[in-house]
Amino acid sequence: MQVTESIAIKRPTATRVKRPMVGFAISVITGTWLGLNLTCQPIPLAVLGLICALASLFITLVFRNVRGKKEGFRFFLTAILIHLSIILLSIAYSAKTVTIDPNFSLSAKMDKPRESLDVIGIVCSQPVTSTSVNRITHKFQLKLKYIHRLETREPASETLTVFLSEYTRDDERYSAPNLGEEWELSGVLRDNSRDVFSGARLPLSYWAREQYVFTSRINEAHKLEDAKGYRFLRAVFSVRNFLSQLPDKGLENRPDVSGVLKAILLGHRTELPDDTTENMQKTGTFHVMAISGLHVGIVATLIVFLIRIFGAPKKTWFPILFPLIIFYVALTGMRPSATRAGVMAIAFFAGHFFDRKPDTPTALSGSAILILAYNPRQLLDIGFIMSFSIVAMLLILCPVITNLLTRNMEPNYTLEATKGFKLYVTKLKTAFINLVVVSSSAWIASAPLTAYYFNQINPSGLIANLIVVPIVFAVVFLGLLSLLLGSIHPVLCIPFNKLQIPLVGIITKSTAVASIMPGGFINVKSPPIWVVVAWFTAIWTLVLLQKHKKRIAFPLIGIVCLYIICSFVQERHLFIVDIIPTGKTGVALVQSPTGNYLIDTGNRNSGRRLVYHLKKQGVNSLSKLVVTRGDFSSIGGFESIPAFVQIKNVTHFTDYPPNSSGDRMLSFAKANKINAENLSMYPSGKFSKEVKWLIADNSQGKLSRWPILIINRNDVRLVYAGSVPDTFFSDLKSNLLRENPDILVVQDAGIVTHPKPS
Repeated sequence: MQVTESIAIKRPTATRVKRPMVGFAISVITGTWLGLNLTCQPIPLAVLGLICALASLFITLVFRNVRGKKEGFRFFLTAILIHLSIILLSIAYSAKTVTIDPNFSLSAKMDKPRESLDVIGIVCSQPVTSTSVNRITHKFQLKLKYIHRLETREPASETLTVFLSEYTRDDERYSAPNLGEEWELSGVLRDNSRDVFSGARLPLSYWAREQYVFTSRINEAHKLEDAKGYRFLRAVFSVRNFLSQLPDKGLENRPDVSGVLKAILLGHRTELPDDTTENMQKTGTFHVMAISGLHVGIVATLIVFLIRIFGAPKKTWFPILFPLIIFYVALTGMRPSATRAGVMAIAFFAGHFFDRKPDTPTALSGSAILILAYNPRQLLDIGFIMSFSIVAMLLILCPVITNLLTRNMEPNYTLEATKGFKLYVTKLKTAFINLVVVSSSAWIASAPLTAYYFNQINPSGLIANLIVVPIVFAVVFLGLLSLLLGSIHPVLCIPFNKLQIPLVGIITKSTAVASIMPGGFINVKSPPIWVVVAWFTAIWTLVLLQKHKKRIAFPLIGIVCLYIICSFVQERHLFIVDIIPTGKTGVALVQSPTGNYLIDTGNRNSGRRLVYHLKKQGVNSLSKLVVTRGDFSSIGGFESIPAFVQIKNVTHFTDYPPNSSGDRMLSFAKANKINAENLSMYPSGKFSKEVKWLIADNSQGKLSRWPILIINRNDVRLVYAGSVPDTFFSDLKSNLLRENPDILVVQDAGIVTHPKPS
């Protein structure tokens, strides 16, 4: 006799579920945002909020027996008062967290936004170590006890973000700080809430995450006391340090694989290969390296699977899951993304414990309230905004997209499927459709936020996530088995680590291929916030409103499309010149109707900052990169650019003998298939149409040469002369005017517009 099983995709029911927690969360978010952005007195608002709450309670008790139309009015009035009370209390609470007491705050004690001083405090977070070419940096939080400034010792209670540098060329080795230890540091304290030049107070959005940043060198720091307190976290981090060694077992010759495993399983990203990081950033798959909802969800799913095998009732799930999720979040370093995901998971599984059906929107709302109650500034954190926005949009979009994809496949999913091959095929189809739905919904929800915050859109992420996410599930499953068995004996984890090699290879190869797809990632300027709001509003109206009200969405979509078209057309007729400070030398970006031109790249340390600026300006390709000098200060940042911005041509001006920096740049350009030319005054005096040398002398009769860039567009001629000392500018100016410019740009002198000579 054949055993049959019915397979069907879950669809949203027509029953309307009341979720008051969602409304409470919206009120808390509204009040928190107002409190963080408005200047107000917390105490009067708190009193007014309590009055509204008492008024709501009074109306409910006095008019509880009212029936009919008056009953509906009573519900409406009490709801208004409750939400108004929540908003007012949230404003008061969040405003209090950003109110600075002039008598006790560290900011009020500082004469300038940047000061050199000594600090004494306790390390209150596990240091995160990163390495560069010749430097090791330890980043951690320091809970202040005292500061030394102006030969006085003053008490302080703020928390600093400390960057403690250790140069690898130093012969003496130093021990890094550990959680709970008391240290004294000498260095520079920066108050991000004040402008460096004017000292004026900046908006909260500029410093919500890190108000105080302290930089020091490890040879200027010394430990005062050994670790005290934080016993649970110190025990967890010692376990983490032990477990972080297990992915290396059996993979001694494959550091690329072990580095990926440490990032996915434990949040250790310091050993992640640079090319893997770049490819994942370009394809929008880097979220798998940040311990977040995906990882916590996988761990919770595996724990629930084991619990169900032993037949434990659902009410006992929460007492088992709660400590295990807390332990896993702590094990991964207590990162904000992991903490948010842990709170969401705990809020979801708490439903069974309280005899309530778990409801994702309610759990999402409850977790948002808890997180904002702990730290209202989280509302301005990019991770918080993206996490909750994307999950909320998933809840809205997934049922709709599932319905669209399965509409024509309905008979195949509702008919009974015979057990065997056909059943597994049906389950595989269901899993694939769910994966497509989640991936596409997440991309639709994250695209405007990624453009707004990171100046990038990743169309290739639609395909890459379909491959990477299922593989990551397998990697986490095998990784957890490896860590559990390896904690018994390290030899037991070797077979599981060997199995990870092809899986990690699929992740790295698929992201590498997706990153080089034409149009796989696009750099864009940050759209106005109203464009982001219009995007989400249009989706909300299309999905949630009734059929006759969905017409509202189409004008919103049309406005967004019109903005994109107008911005594109307008920028094709503009000359935009940006001077980017990068240390000793400046870097200039010229955006013109004929293409984008970059003059110099700065040193190697400024490469990342330069790429960030290019992405922020929406630059996807450079028609020409002009390097005006052969020294390292003008060339060092070059190697950081091609990974994110296409370079069509490199012109290297040199009036000096060949040097290693210039040769390295030209070799790197040729290796990346970039046209490169060395333009020298000697011996041939070779010129091109867009660049040339000009000769000028100073007041002492000393001659020098400056390269200039010439851009022609219809009847407009722009001439860029770069950084020119004042002693040469007067003579060079006359030579520049002979080039007949409509726009003359000299970096140190600003922008001067001259009429064409008659």
